[in-house]
Amino acid sequence: MDLVNQILDLAKIEASEVTLNMEPLMVSEVLKDIEPTVFALTNTENQELSFANNSKFSIMADKARLKQILLNLISNAVKYNSPMERSRSIANS
Repeated sequence: MDLVNQILDLAKIEASEVTLNMEPLMVSEVLKDIEPTVFALTNTENQELSFANNSKFSIMADKARLKQILLNLISNAVKYNSPMERSRSIANS
């Protein structure tokens, strides 16, 4: 179902019909929200990724879209990472 929703989202983007819900977001909270998914991704690939969520950095963004972007970037990093490079840390300042 997630794949179908992503395809529908792409169709909306191409038709310029995407509505963004812009709001102030704490980056550390968004990272905290995606951490379980990231853990599952890295665990299946025998890799490790940790977040240093100690910042008070905030941005204006659409929360769902930001999470989607971050998960896409991280899943690509996991997919194309060398098996020898097992551990990574993301720190925000």
